[in-house]
Amino acid sequence: MIPRRLPIFRKIGSRLGIIDLRAAKPRVEMITSPGLHAAYPDWSPDGDELVFMARNLDPFTHEGVPSNLYAIRPDGTGLRQITHQTESDAWVALPDWSNRTPGLLVTLIHDADYYTLATVAEDGSIEEIMDDGGAPIPGAHPRYTPTG
Repeated sequence: MIPRRLPIFRKIGSRLGIIDLRAAKPRVEMITSPGLHAAYPDWSPDGDELVFMARNLDPFTHEGVPSNLYAIRPDGTGLRQITHQTESDAWVALPDWSNRTPGLLVTLIHDADYYTLATVAEDGSIEEIMDDGGAPIPGAHPRYTPTG
């Protein structure tokens, strides 16, 4: 029996796009480049920006370059990096910008098997969310309730 060859896939990029559904002919307007590897966007409460994780399409493996948070305006201008994690830091992923108080909710990826919940302030500083005993709360993909 001859072994069957399986196709090889590579991740080459990921982009964010905006669609104006009120337009007569809605179409996607790409606002990031593929090489940024943008993923998991969330709108700011006022709708003026999107926050997203970037640089690593699968940060939960904790391999490759660290994922960080970025923000951009819906027209594709004003790209800015919010966090500046290095390979030796916990990586930042899955932001929620529902309510900026006390900050963006995120997942911190310490390694491939350990994630905790945290907030990110406007200046990019990160603070883990602690339980009543003072230990970091394990988890991933946090979300604010609609009332904050």
